[in-house]
Amino acid sequence: MPDRRHVAVDSTSTRTRSDDLNLCAIVLLSRDDHVDSVHLTRLPANQAFSSVLSQSHAFSLAHGERKREMMRGYLRLVDSVPVYRLTYPTGLEYLDAICERIETVAERGATMDGGPV
Repeated sequence: MPDRRHVAVDSTSTRTRSDDLNLCAIVLLSRDDHVDSVHLTRLPANQAFSSVLSQSHAFSLAHGERKREMMRGYLRLVDSVPVYRLTYPTGLEYLDAICERIETVAERGATMDGGPV
């Protein structure tokens, strides 16, 4: 089993291709004090794309070709990796439920449907 403390993140890594770890899901965290429990929902493709893109923190329309390539990369990402929104209320008492939902995604991977978990 690969060492999960060190992951190849770019082309300068010395790890071999066989050591790469697969990305089984993206979980976007969303604290919401208007909910009273933890909810994990798979996002449809259009929501997944805009939600993941909003996490880039560097998106602008400048540098046209570079941005088009980035957009294509994000489209490929959400097409191949399921994206979930984990909504949770404030409070450490919800930490176990939050961790359980994330573990469920990691164990089931892309086999989970679009409903709440």
